[in-house]
Amino acid sequence: MGLDVDFFIPGNNEPVHDLRKHDWLFDQFHDLAGDLVDEDYTDFYVDEEAFDVVTERVIAELEDLGLDPAQIPPDVPGATQVWSEDDFSWEIMLYFYLKVLTELRNAASEHGPLICAWSA
Repeated sequence: MGLDVDFFIPGNNEPVHDLRKHDWLFDQFHDLAGDLVDEDYTDFYVDEEAFDVVTERVIAELEDLGLDPAQIPPDVPGATQVWSEDDFSWEIMLYFYLKVLTELRNAASEHGPLICAWSA
């Protein structure tokens, strides 16, 4: 088992992104959680502003490591691939998160706040 996190466009059952065992990234959203989707569940809305805040946190992590956020290494897995944060170095995961966050923010920009559904 582990943490499962899916980001959905409201009304659509296909996730924009599903992530397994990405605790650090989830924690960044959880402390910015928007309104609950349903008071009987823990799923919450994530808007463009939250995606921007989390992106800034990832950029800050990269800069703290002396890395350039604009220079994504070629060995970073694609944003459509699902990886555990334990599968790659922390630096590679941060670049991966930038790719994922770009896709999520684009979806939120087009469709409105996304639903973050999660279970542990």
